[in-house]
Amino acid sequence: MEEELYSELRSIEHVHWWLVVRRRLFIRFLRQAAARIGHSPLVLDCGFGTGALMCDLREFARPVGADMSRQAAVDCRTLGHGYVVQAMAERLPFLRSTFEMVCAFDVLEHLEDDAAALDQWYDLLKPGGHLFLSVPAYKCLWDAQDELANHKRRYTLFELRRKLAKANFRISKATYFNTALFPMVVLVRLFKKIRYLLAPGRVERSDFSFTPPGRVNDLLLRIFASEISYLERSNFPFGGSIFCIATRTGN
Repeated sequence: MEEELYSELRSIEHVHWWLVVRRRLFIRFLRQAAARIGHSPLVLDCGFGTGALMCDLREFARPVGADMSRQAAVDCRTLGHGYVVQAMAERLPFLRSTFEMVCAFDVLEHLEDDAAALDQWYDLLKPGGHLFLSVPAYKCLWDAQDELANHKRRYTLFELRRKLAKANFRISKATYFNTALFPMVVLVRLFKKIRYLLAPGRVERSDFSFTPPGRVNDLLLRIFASEISYLERSNFPFGGSIFCIATRTGN
């Protein structure tokens, strides 16, 4: 992730509609899984970024963080998270079968070898442990935002399912999300592509700049948040992102 984008995320992580609701969604499912385990589980947050999710995890779990960014590790320790390391997602310094849960939200698309990362996370989970995963959807939505974030790819649900199955995971939930606002996402991406064709030298800002704090941001937050209760019961057939829960089945 570019340093400029990382700084922007730190400044808006508690107000921007996408970042706020996305974190609520993930925490809802992580909290439910922890409740089924029956105690405070050991959770690896791989690619913790700004550390906001780590803060929420502390309410019901024992989080350990790993991120390739030195600055992210330093900042996260400043927030009071002592158990963080700077490491590549494909080469983590932990023993096999250490964690009851591993979460990697919007991480896999940054990696050259996503299959190696899935194999690594499988090994780090205890038998019966759960992987919580999100990635951006649809190659056709690729634009300057993906370049800014150093993405390597976007996924379809079929493709992600296939990769998880190849890594020996059993998938318990696989769905698109950010569905209600998907038409807006498509229009924004199309607008940016047309604007680039008309002015190819233009320096693109991140997508987050389109909705600063205010009424529009608050409205989008409410619309996106309405998906959470539905996703607890069912799945969406399309959307701007993909969310999966998968289980390590082997010994």
